[in-house]
Amino acid sequence: MRAMGTMLGLISIGLAAGAMAGGAAAVEVPAQVVEVRTAGPERIGAWAVKADPTLGAAIRALGAPTSRRRIGDGVGCHVRWQGRGVFAIFANFGGLDACSPRGGRAQKATLTGPSWRTARGLRAGASRAALRRLYPKATPRDGRLWLVSAYSSIEGGIAPVLAARMRDGRVSAFEVSIGAAGE
Repeated sequence: MRAMGTMLGLISIGLAAGAMAGGAAAVEVPAQVVEVRTAGPERIGAWAVKADPTLGAAIRALGAPTSRRRIGDGVGCHVRWQGRGVFAIFANFGGLDACSPRGGRAQKATLTGPSWRTARGLRAGASRAALRRLYPKATPRDGRLWLVSAYSSIEGGIAPVLAARMRDGRVSAFEVSIGAAGE
C-alpha cells in the first residue's frame, strides 16, 4: 500500500511539474484543428505551418505522405496524406526541388473529412447555418465561403486565408492559403 501511495505521489508531482513547465496559459492544439489568423495560417493539425512551412516540417507533423507528384519541372509538388484528409501544394521558386523536404514550401492546403475543424469549432460536415453562426462575416466568392481573408500583394487585393467549400448545404472541405514560396 505504501508503494502505491509513493507511486501516486510521484505521478502527482510529475503532472504538477509538467503543468508548471507548460505555464498556465499553454493551450494544447488538437491534432485536427486548423488555426488561422488574418496574417495567415498558424497551424494545420500538429503542423506549425507559420513557424516552418517546409515539406519536411509537414512530414514530421503529419507522417509520411501517401503520394508526392512533381508538377511544373519540379517548381511545384502535389502532396497527399490520404488517411489524414490533407492535400497540399508545395512550391519553390528559388531553384530547389519542391518535392524535397527542404525545398518544398507550402502554398495551399485542402482539408477534408469529419475530423477537421477550425479553431472556432466549425467542423467539416457542419450545416450552412452553423457556419453562419461561427463566421457571420463569411463572404461567398468563387463557389466558396471565405471565412478569413486578408490583403495579398500577390493577388493584388483581398484573398481568402481560410475558405469553406460547401456541398449539399454542408461544409465539405477547408481551403487554407499559405503562400510560403513567395513570388
